Amino acid sequence: MAPSNAPDELPADQEQLLDQFRQRLETMTPSELHEALGSILVAGPAASDRHAAARPDNRLPRREDVVTFVVRVEINGAEPPLWRRLELASDLLLNEVHDVLQVAFGWQDRHLHRFSSGGGPFDSGGELYLCPFDADAGEDEGVPEEEVRLDEVLSEPGDVLHYVYDYGDNWMHSLKLEKVQPRSGAEPAAWCTGGRRPGPPEDCGGVQAYERAVQNLHHPQPVHTLIPFRARDINKALRAMFADVEMPPFVQQFTDSLPNTCKRPVLRLISGANLTADPVITAEKAAPMVSSYAWLLQRAEGDGIKLTNAGYLPPKLVQEGIQALELDPAIFKVNREVSVGPLLRLRASAQNKGLLRTKKGTLVLTKLGRHLAHDPLALWHHLAKTAPVIAADPCESHALILLLLTIAGFADDSALHPTAELMTEIGWRMDDEPLDAIDVLDLTQPLYHDLCLVGALSREGWELDHITPGGVQFARAALQRPV
Repeated sequence: MAPSNAPDELPADQEQLLDQFRQRLETMTPSELHEALGSILVAGPAASDRHAAARPDNRLPRREDVVTFVVRVEINGAEPPLWRRLELASDLLLNEVHDVLQVAFGWQDRHLHRFSSGGGPFDSGGELYLCPFDADAGEDEGVPEEEVRLDEVLSEPGDVLHYVYDYGDNWMHSLKLEKVQPRSGAEPAAWCTGGRRPGPPEDCGGVQAYERAVQNLHHPQPVHTLIPFRARDINKALRAMFADVEMPPFVQQFTDSLPNTCKRPVLRLISGANLTADPVITAEKAAPMVSSYAWLLQRAEGDGIKLTNAGYLPPKLVQEGIQALELDPAIFKVNREVSVGPLLRLRASAQNKGLLRTKKGTLVLTKLGRHLAHDPLALWHHLAKTAPVIAADPCESHALILLLLTIAGFADDSALHPTAELMTEIGWRMDDEPLDAIDVLDLTQPLYHDLCLVGALSREGWELDHITPGGVQFARAALQRPV
């Protein structure tokens, strides 16, 4: 009797799985295939095969002197070639080289990455230098990138280091050492001297999708926006990346508390916030930003505002406040303060900032409130100086500071989502999940509402976190306050 499973046959259950796999492949879109391939490559062979032979140790001894490496970085598969020429200090760590590459090609650092030498990033014969996530996951044998210097993996002209960004789109980069030059010490740590072709859009689908985007460059409604190659802009960002950044003591304390691998994006943000420059604000620009507070302070002049028996603003003043705060009357068809959140928060904020107080059932001005009621510029500075920037909970404190830095550095059009990404990048999680915009809103509520009240954040569509020019100046002033 023949054996039930000949060597060239599969068990019935495995054959069924294989058929299902083939059927699934036939229905997948190109982007889904890219993502699936990236996942398969990252997963690698089975554990028994993966540990059959240890990966090689290709690292060289570190140089005693620091030199400049002239490196041509090319994205594999692009035709004509897509490349940047960089001059890099030989003592840069690979996590710093990663930051340089992100700037050079216009990437946004949203995905995983890794380096390798002696083979590709997913080859079994190369030595891997892993990003923090991969190193923590422990799926692949490799060295954390922050422990490896550039001169350990490049030495002589012709040497090549491999780098992949985004395991789904699979952007393979080759860093080829062209020259080794002496270094006086005055040169920047990283500098772009040339390049060709615009940078690929994030999440566009890989090299073939990039080439299609280039062909549709002048389409009236392109699907993807290419990143123009401008060496001047790249070098401006690189200069800021490696500059010694001055910052207030409490911001310095915050950055000092971060792991070294997480500091670079935060330092870039601080550099962009320009915290040593005085806020650019005039009385004319300050007046509309503080108009809500000024309205309430001026209404409390004289004998003050008699509160209801329940301790709220009287109905007539609530209706006036809806107009003063430019709230939608179709939404706020009420005359009770408890039902008008922005007005309720305005009064609480004014009291917390020492501008108003209650006395025998009446809301009255404090001495400071009387002084600032008709001085919009001084009121603006007081509101910035009293914006909440520190909390007892470290997670809340980090969220408060990063939200203000995101606004002061105008890092994005919106404030909450970029802050959530930074919070996740420096290690914070909610129920083991990355933070999102709602999490940041929950962590920063008092500050967020203050920012909305002064127009530092405005509504765009359904989202109330669009950064305004006045908001940039307000956040900068808030971060410059002594704590």
